[in-house]
Amino acid sequence: SSSAVVNYESPYEELAESATIGHINAVSDIDSVMRHALLYISPENRERVYSLSCETARLYLESKGEELRLPPVNKSGYFYIPFTAGQGCYYDGISVADLINNKIPSEFWEGKIVLIAPYAPAFQDQYFTPIDKGVQMYGVEIHANLIQCILEGRYKSEVSDILQAILLFAICMAAMMFFLKKSVRIGGAILAGLVMIWALGTMLLYKGGLITHPLWL
Repeated sequence: SSSAVVNYESPYEELAESATIGHINAVSDIDSVMRHALLYISPENRERVYSLSCETARLYLESKGEELRLPPVNKSGYFYIPFTAGQGCYYDGISVADLINNKIPSEFWEGKIVLIAPYAPAFQDQYFTPIDKGVQMYGVEIHANLIQCILEGRYKSEVSDILQAILLFAICMAAMMFFLKKSVRIGGAILAGLVMIWALGTMLLYKGGLITHPLWL
């Protein structure tokens, strides 16, 4: 993938001096599904700015005396998002009005990461994700998934498309040569077995940290 930062808006000076800054850029894949997150941006004449999710996780780990381990990224700074929870799963039902009016005891927030953001379609901060392509997820929920991923160090690496294509070609060529010598019944049974093995293999590879295309076969 490729990207470019064409404009960068920083907070006003007093806030920038007293707060940790993280970008919130969100970019969907070509099919409008968000599978990747941008770890950092490099604005012109500025230091590298890491994402809000990354900075939040870093501050939390530092408070625990632990060190942040950054995810592996591609040449454009993107990494795969291993979603844990779907739409609404991180929402605890507390409104910002309750927070401002001190209706929630301070003990409730102790030792927790708290994200405050709107759940409102008008903000156009909703995205389709692999976890449910029929229901959009709010941006704050994507940040929550990212923070959990970074805290756990549960990173995934995508296997090269070229390598997968070569492997797929070899499997298909071998299968074709075999099917030409067998009946349709035997060939069909073997084909079903190959598809099951491929599907199971992609699941095991995912658990092992490798992303492949499960539908290519």
